[in-house]
Amino acid sequence: MKKIILAAIIAISLTATAFAGTTNDKVSTTFKKAWPAASITSWKVNGMITTISFTVDNLNMQAFYDEEGNFMGTSRPVQLTELPAAAQTTIKDKYQDYTATEAIEMNSTTAGFNYYVSLEKDTQKLILQVAQDGSVKTFKKLRK
Repeated sequence: MKKIILAAIIAISLTATAFAGTTNDKVSTTFKKAWPAASITSWKVNGMITTISFTVDNLNMQAFYDEEGNFMGTSRPVQLTELPAAAQTTIKDKYQDYTATEAIEMNSTTAGFNYYVSLEKDTQKLILQVAQDGSVKTFKKLRK
């Protein structure tokens, strides 16, 4: 899941520089306004990006913020059955030799709404990007 979320972050064109981070008051304030009922499970700073993992309404989610506290997007794990029907058909037909290992829904302020699906076969791993219209394209190829 971490690799697919990292790939999704790359998809929204973020650049990070490494430094150890602590809770940012701007991010905390913005987050609490957006999700007052959320229960935070973890808080991570990676470069200029803060990732808050949380639960709200029985959903596990992540929210991403820049160092100024500006909201960048959210992600959450989804089932393959939640993908658009056209995408489900494409994945089933075109990637029948692969095993789906995870899927996330990513909604970013820069790249909009997309799904990312991780597929594995032998030593190969594919991350597919699925648009709302059901179109599917290879986002990234990796070796396991």
